[in-house]
Amino acid sequence: MCGKDLQKMTEIVTRTEKVELIQSVRNSQFTRTCLADNLPAKSVIVLPMVAGKRKLGAIVLTFREQQAFSDETVNRGEIVSKQISLVVDKMKVMEELKKNEKRLQRTNNEKDKFFSIIAHDIKSPFSSFLGLTEIMADDFDQFTIKEIQQFIVTMRDSASNLYRLLENLLEWARIQQGFMQFKPELIALSGIVNDSAELIQNAAFNKEIEISHEIPEDFMVFADAHMLETIIRNLISNALKYTPKGGNITVSANTAADRSAIITVTDTGIGMCNEIIENLFRVDVNTSRKGTEGEPSTGLGLILCKEFIEKHGGNIDVISSPDKGSSFIISLPPKAFP
Repeated sequence: MCGKDLQKMTEIVTRTEKVELIQSVRNSQFTRTCLADNLPAKSVIVLPMVAGKRKLGAIVLTFREQQAFSDETVNRGEIVSKQISLVVDKMKVMEELKKNEKRLQRTNNEKDKFFSIIAHDIKSPFSSFLGLTEIMADDFDQFTIKEIQQFIVTMRDSASNLYRLLENLLEWARIQQGFMQFKPELIALSGIVNDSAELIQNAAFNKEIEISHEIPEDFMVFADAHMLETIIRNLISNALKYTPKGGNITVSANTAADRSAIITVTDTGIGMCNEIIENLFRVDVNTSRKGTEGEPSTGLGLILCKEFIEKHGGNIDVISSPDKGSSFIISLPPKAFP
């Protein structure tokens, strides 16, 4: 209780920005007998600490002998309080500037590393694309129709990979700059999953992988439709990339005790070690691996998923072991947090 008395006294002075004079500690409205007995003082001055419009707290000056405070004493106290306030405020500003500088430097270093990874991964499909066009341009007459068709399929795959990479990169840049609108609403999850799976059905067919979901048509989530579709599409695409031929990908959903929507994307793929999992969502660490059929990967899709999920106030967890598949578990709250 004694501590609360002193706290109440400083809070009032901080809020009102007015000096509080306590000539007799024992008789003060702020203190009880227990506090008076424990303070080695008979009188107290409580001075507000203010710098500009910023309220920093209060200074408590104690006197061993009971005082009849003069105007001169109060004025001196106010001068000392203002000087200390200016020094404390400057120290706080400098400390905050140093924190911001370190944070900005760390962010810039992360982005520099990230863009170097992206630049390398953009170069690969371009090199493949250009190499095939040069071969076809120089020796077109020497190839059979079947060989030309194979070239075209390879070029299409390179162009598709590049398009998905640029699409993710553009979305990531938009959310970093704050340009992406966030409009959560109640939407049926099954429709989002069906649309996302349809976009990559051709790749799944080529790898003989079955994509299925166990989501009731009336299972609703509170989310931004575009962001949620991007999340689901990237997670299914990631699972497809690291699942061998003949494997399975399953999307399931349920409601947690706190009414959060739990969405899980599970595959029978090659899985991941703990080191990859720990760095999976870091922009400054390259955790990308080629898929089971040599598909290129940048890791940007998963980073984008995490950004979008956190925009909803949710989180994403990963359960995986080498050669035992992976499960990506999303938790979205019943209400979105802008």
